[in-house]
Amino acid sequence: MNLRIIPIYLILPLLLSSCWKEEGDNIPMNPDRTILFYLAGDNGLGDETQEKIDALADAWNVGGNNHLLVYQDGGGEYTPRLLAIKSGSDGKGTVDVLEEYGDENSASTVVFVRVLNDMVRHCPGSDYGLVVFSHGSGWLPTGTFAQPRSVVTDGDTELNLIDFARVIPNGQFRFIVFESCLMAGVEVAYELKDKTSHILASSAEILSPGFTPLYGTMLERLYQTTPDLTGFAREYYDYCNLLSGDSRSATVSVIRTAGLSPLKSLLARAESHVEHWEWVERDGIQHFDRRAEDYLFYDLEGYIRAIGTQEDVNELAGILERSIVYQAATEEFMSGDAYGFPIRRHCGLTIYIPVAKFKELNTQRKRLLLFSENQ
Repeated sequence: MNLRIIPIYLILPLLLSSCWKEEGDNIPMNPDRTILFYLAGDNGLGDETQEKIDALADAWNVGGNNHLLVYQDGGGEYTPRLLAIKSGSDGKGTVDVLEEYGDENSASTVVFVRVLNDMVRHCPGSDYGLVVFSHGSGWLPTGTFAQPRSVVTDGDTELNLIDFARVIPNGQFRFIVFESCLMAGVEVAYELKDKTSHILASSAEILSPGFTPLYGTMLERLYQTTPDLTGFAREYYDYCNLLSGDSRSATVSVIRTAGLSPLKSLLARAESHVEHWEWVERDGIQHFDRRAEDYLFYDLEGYIRAIGTQEDVNELAGILERSIVYQAATEEFMSGDAYGFPIRRHCGLTIYIPVAKFKELNTQRKRLLLFSENQ
């Protein structure tokens, strides 16, 4: 029998590399993440943008190669600028001015794109997250309804969902958090499904001061190696649920966008059963906007139950199971307000049900990826 003797100096590197790999696999990896807070408050929310910056600086306790950038457009005395929140010599958060832009429209794609480019320029090769604060109204397009507000508002101008999504490169963000009202629409989530893997948003309004009291918890969770959006959403709901009066009003959803693709064909099939929109029985479907009538944000599951077959309902249940990571809602929303409402059903996604007399709004709906002929 011929034996081949392998020199020990050839074996040792293999053994050592194996040991180092095993030891390295057990070392916790810190993320290299940049989170951009896009605070568009030139719309009556200017003071809140400063309150949020102060809260972020007070809460900053994240080390490593992580970065926190803030774009602030508060209007009035607040010059639009890009800020970096860092740890000071005393361990407390400090605010550095990276860019000063001068008076501009934060609801324009030109400004939004420039801020995204500045984010990448100042923090290249990072893992990115986005938090948007402004007046919001989901997918409602500019000028098609009274006070539509869209995704971002600056004075009387708006950045609508289609343009917002169009200028974000595919896969740009690990997550997008909307600290804005009415952004948990299926229209929003589907439009952004190729831009981010997860969305945190609210089906109803977000009452002031929004997430600000929980920014410390928020940063701690969003800078984990795997961002813990569910943990933050749960803490936000628990916080609101312990408040009293109208302040005890909250809805929150965490949406995994990879599970949304089948919705396009499901909705097309279910809506093919609708002969006239005014015949849709809406009274039994949960709504989430405070209007006297003609609601614009309905629960998606309730809608499919109203117009679809049992097969449609079952298919939607599977989609929701795969895409809704977390959802919660208080039993009532601003019950002391004239247009407050109870919340009896909340699947985590809302939808606009066309209203026959809102012809322009119905036309604009067809431009969305979810309802257009394009894939």
